[in-house]
Amino acid sequence: MVELLLLLGAASAAETALTVRSLSAVDLAADRRAEDTLETTTRIAASARGGAETRWFIGVLGEHTLRVGLDTEALLNIRADETGIDAPLGPARIRAGYLVERWGRLDLLPVVDVINGRDLRAGFLTPPQHLRLPAAMTRLQVGGERARAELTWLPVPARDVGSILETDWALIRQGWLPGLATAASSWPGDPLTEAFTQQGVTALGAALANLDPWTTAGLSQISSSAGLQAATGAQSDLLLRLEAEGRGIDGALLGGIMTSRQPALTIDPGLIVYLQEQRLPGITEQEDLLSALSDPITQVTPRTAIAGAEVSGLLGSVGVRAEGLWTGSAAVSRQWFQSTTSPALAAGGGLDWARGVVLLSAEGSWRHLLDAPEDPWLTAETQAQLAGAAMARLFAERMTARLGGIYDLTFSEHMLQVALSWRASDSIELTGGLLALGGNDAPTSLLQAATYTGGPMGYWGDNDCITLEIAFIQ
Repeated sequence: MVELLLLLGAASAAETALTVRSLSAVDLAADRRAEDTLETTTRIAASARGGAETRWFIGVLGEHTLRVGLDTEALLNIRADETGIDAPLGPARIRAGYLVERWGRLDLLPVVDVINGRDLRAGFLTPPQHLRLPAAMTRLQVGGERARAELTWLPVPARDVGSILETDWALIRQGWLPGLATAASSWPGDPLTEAFTQQGVTALGAALANLDPWTTAGLSQISSSAGLQAATGAQSDLLLRLEAEGRGIDGALLGGIMTSRQPALTIDPGLIVYLQEQRLPGITEQEDLLSALSDPITQVTPRTAIAGAEVSGLLGSVGVRAEGLWTGSAAVSRQWFQSTTSPALAAGGGLDWARGVVLLSAEGSWRHLLDAPEDPWLTAETQAQLAGAAMARLFAERMTARLGGIYDLTFSEHMLQVALSWRASDSIELTGGLLALGGNDAPTSLLQAATYTGGPMGYWGDNDCITLEIAFIQ
C-alpha cells in the first residue's frame, strides 16, 4: 500500500509524504510482576494529495506493536488514514471521505473536540497526530472568510477505542483475570457443588494464564465492541457549526445530535454479585448464571443533543482561548463495572504566548455531571484540571525541548512529560523522553479496580517510563 501511494503521487505530480516513527517505552520500576517492561510501537504513515479546485487526499497507517514482559507479544494493524475529496458544490464546498474534523481551540484539555473518536490503546504515549481516529463523514461548508456555516454528517457514529484486556493501558491489566480465578477457587459455594465449581474455576484460571496474544487481542476487541449498535446508518450524527471572524477575535456556535464517543462498559449484575459477595454460584442459581453469561457485556452509548461555543483572540501578545459544551446525555462509568447516563456541563480556557523560538501555553478545564451517580468510576461529579506546556527550539532549530503536564485538582493526580529532540538530518529525528504519573496508588487486582476511587492518572499510575523515538520523515 505504501508503494502504491508513492507511485500514485509520482504519476500524478502530487504531493506525497512518508513518515516512519518507532517509539520504545521502557518501564524500569517493576511495579507489577506481569507488566510489560518494554513496549515498542512502530507507525508507518504514507499519504498522497493533489488537485487544484477539486482536491483529493489518501492515506494509510500501519502499526506494529511489540511488548516484552513475562511473555513476548507482537501485533500488526493496518488501516486507512485520512482519505477523501474536497470539492466545490455550487456556492458551497463539500468534503467527504474518511476524515478527521476538529472542533475547539484548546490543545491540552479540549472540551468541544467531540466529532472523531480517540485512540486510547497506548494511553498517554499516543502521539497527538494519531490520537483522533478518522471516521466516515461528509461536511458541507457555505460562506466566506468572515462568516461560514458547516454541516457535518456521520452515517456511522465514531467512538473511542481502548484496550480492555491484558496490556499496561487496559482497563483489566495483565494477570488480573487469572489472579481473580485463583482467588475465586477458594471462595465458598453451595455444599453440593462447591468442590466441583472450585475445580472448574482453577482450570479456568490456568487457561486464562496461558492465552496467546492473538486470542487476548481478539477477546479485547470483542469486549470493546460488545453491545454497540449495528452500523446500519439509522443512528447517524448530524452536527452544525456557525463561525464568524472579526478583528483580532473569532468564535463559533456549535450543536447537533450525536452518539456518545465514550462508551461505558457494563457487566451483567448477575455476574458482578459473585465478585461483590466473593462466593461461588449455588445450584439454584445456575439458570440465572447461564442467562447472564449469554450476554455478559454491554456498553452504554447514549444518543444525545449537544450545544456549545468556542472563541479565541489576542490580548496584546497573549492568545486567549475558551470553549464550553452542554451534553444532554453523557455516558458515566460506575464502580463494579456498571454505567449510567447524566447531563453534563463543561468549560475550558487557555492562554498562549510565543516569542522567537519559545512557546508557552496554559489551560484549565471544568466538568460537572448534573445527575451524577453515588459511585462514579474514574470520574467525579465535578472534575477540574490544569495543564501547561512549554517548547523551545535551540541550535538553529535542530534541537527541540518540550515540557508538558496535567494536574487533576479533583483527584490530586498528575502527569508529566519531558522530551528532547535532535534533528540529525532533514529526514532523521531522534527523541528521548520521560513519562511520569502520580497521585493515588494504582490498583493491583480486579477487585481493587472495581471499587477504585481515584482518577485515570492514578489508575494507570504505575506506567512511568523512559522513551526513545526514532523518526524518518520524507
